[in-house]
Amino acid sequence: MTPSSTVDASLDADLLLRSLLTEYSQFGEICSFSGSVYDTAWLSMVRSPDSDGEHWLFPEMLTVLLDSQSLEGGWNVAGHPIDTIISSLAGILSLKCRYPTLSGPEGAEVERRIEMAVAFTRTTIAQVDFVAAERVGFELIVPTLLHMLEEHSISFEFSQRDILFAIRDKKTALITLPAVYSQPTSLLYSLEAFDTLDADRVAHYISEGVMFGSPSATAAYLMRASVWDERAVQHLQNAAKRGKNRNQGLVPAANPTTFFELAWVVCTLADSGIDLSKIDRNVRDDISGLLMTGLKNGQGTIGAGPGWFADSDDTAKASLALSHLGLSTDRHPLCFAFEGPTAFRTHSSERNPSLTANCNVLLALLSDVNSPHFMSQITKVAIFITDQWMVSDSLVRDKWHTSPVYPAMTTSVALVQLLRQNQAVHLNALPHDFVQSRITPVAEKIVALILESQKPTDGSWGLLESNCEETAYAVILLAHLASLDSLQSSRERIRKATELGRQYLISADVPDDAPLGGKDCIWITKTAYAVRNIRRAYIIGALHIPVPRF
Repeated sequence: MTPSSTVDASLDADLLLRSLLTEYSQFGEICSFSGSVYDTAWLSMVRSPDSDGEHWLFPEMLTVLLDSQSLEGGWNVAGHPIDTIISSLAGILSLKCRYPTLSGPEGAEVERRIEMAVAFTRTTIAQVDFVAAERVGFELIVPTLLHMLEEHSISFEFSQRDILFAIRDKKTALITLPAVYSQPTSLLYSLEAFDTLDADRVAHYISEGVMFGSPSATAAYLMRASVWDERAVQHLQNAAKRGKNRNQGLVPAANPTTFFELAWVVCTLADSGIDLSKIDRNVRDDISGLLMTGLKNGQGTIGAGPGWFADSDDTAKASLALSHLGLSTDRHPLCFAFEGPTAFRTHSSERNPSLTANCNVLLALLSDVNSPHFMSQITKVAIFITDQWMVSDSLVRDKWHTSPVYPAMTTSVALVQLLRQNQAVHLNALPHDFVQSRITPVAEKIVALILESQKPTDGSWGLLESNCEETAYAVILLAHLASLDSLQSSRERIRKATELGRQYLISADVPDDAPLGGKDCIWITKTAYAVRNIRRAYIIGALHIPVPRF
């Protein structure tokens, strides 16, 4: 793929969108997530009842875990200690559960692997900063895994143990099980962390066989429920098949993610200047129909896939995607469900707001035909976004992504669109000096930091090492910011930087069906993960976006 004509851009976009719909027609869902050691470990511990007693529902998962164990003894994930610890603790627990049923050389080998993993984890857990950690439910998951391992006579002492359990206690003090039983909550995405929870009393939350899109939560539910749930079995079997076909046997970190992937791909292509009206009409109609149905079923809000709890990020992106496809949706449910005093919450139990989710909310509100009616929300979110940058001397981080380039990109796209909308529609309600005092200095800061962080050796960007997806983010954000009059003097530097970035993408991009490695895992859920379809969309966008974008 090379940066060339508009026809090529539309063709690349059409092929990607068709591939998503093909997957949906085959499986009834979409999921291109990378494999997760953590979720695989939970599936490996599920026992299935039968007339002869019990047997492992997924006996092959033992081999998958052993094959993915590192030579050092642990399960390394994307170079991030917190992910490595979460995965390694779950891996050890799985091997300990399976060990009593093994004998002979296989049993001896698993015992040796357990000893290696424990030794590795004792060393590595001391390197984790649990205070700064940003992983979904880690403050509940890690203490629960430690407790379950103690029941197998394996304990870990580390300097931040008391701090971690204090964070856990602060979280659990806000949780009452009767409330969890009576109303859906994002906490159930980490159901496996609630070892005292009565699984039978949350069975009604199972939708299409899955507990809020989480294979590990679904596996834990199946292990603890008194009634065997064939819906959950079928879902986990489908997840296992996906892992076998694409992730060396590791099940995906979440499934299904139909709405998340469709919305992000459509928005990424459109934000990059690709004319979606040139996409086959049937393709556009099918995607619109899926997103519209999801929003309708959620009464105007949506989650990452069917059966997920709704969140502001996916709701905003789905609404924005439909706008790009020529359809209008009501933004009031987004505001009613997620608006907070100073920003939008991603979901109801969120500890702190997400910068990137608020950027997507801002874009969704600006894309509404009645955007002036949402000026109080637009102003609130714009102030929140710029506040994050004005108090930081470095690239701002976000809870949903390991890469600092991603929040820089979402900020850039949102602020450029805010300026364009302000000029075109005369919003006028922005504070008098908002552009000069906030948008301009933030844009200048982002450009300076991004240009400074480009790797001189190959023209790429990457937090840990050169990374195609992060490079695509950088190219897209620079193309947007080059549109600003205040950055005219930087346009030549931006042009050269984006050209080098594109050259790297052309030379380094991997085939669509190649396994995603650790460095590709830059999105965050319970552990870091990659999303093949979204990664592809950003690369297509970066290769075709005009510089400047507008």
